[in-house]
Amino acid sequence: MPLQASQGLRRAPLVRIYDVLDRTVVLAADGARHELAGDSAALARAVLALLEQAHTRDELLAALAEAVGAPIEHTGAIDELLALLLRARVLEPAAPPPPRRH
Repeated sequence: MPLQASQGLRRAPLVRIYDVLDRTVVLAADGARHELAGDSAALARAVLALLEQAHTRDELLAALAEAVGAPIEHTGAIDELLALLLRARVLEPAAPPPPRRH
């Protein structure tokens, strides 16, 4: 299921992730182990740090672009990472903001 542009995501309150040298290992809720290496691990660490606070996909892409100092032209790897982290329950949908009162 593709992520909706307006859907906010945040890091789940309890995750099982560890880093070993240039690798990041994600332990999913079902016990599956996902190992990311090199640039993929660095991307995962950056995404997880940014999603300590809720962001939409577009906000996340803008923050990543700002961090690297260039626009993100190809988002396939980021979308695959988000899908993996959602399946592993490392990320969760953020609650929508409360309605504004006038």
